[in-house]
Amino acid sequence: MLLDPALDWEVSAWLGKATGDLRAAQVDLKAEPPLLNDSLFHCQQACEKALKSLLCCLQTPFRKVHDLNELGNLAMQSFPELDPSLEKNSSPFRLRCYFAISKRRTGSRTG
Repeated sequence: MLLDPALDWEVSAWLGKATGDLRAAQVDLKAEPPLLNDSLFHCQQACEKALKSLLCCLQTPFRKVHDLNELGNLAMQSFPELDPSLEKNSSPFRLRCYFAISKRRTGSRTG
């Protein structure tokens, strides 16, 4: 599918941001000691931005939100076959993301 140039730019921009977050996660893991909470936060951010890229490509509108479940549900409207794999793993992932984000917001920089 060929995209309109503006849409192609937006999709590429989201993917570029996701790639940057993955790189930041890798750097955090290589730190001594590893910055696990920060790394997890960047992984969540990469997932969020990758989903937003997919939704842009599908031309599916989405709110300015950081909720992977909301974004994932929008993606599942176009790819219902994703549902079983996301549903099975959503609770532990959601808990880890909540922990990482809440620790980051409160200023805790441990582990």
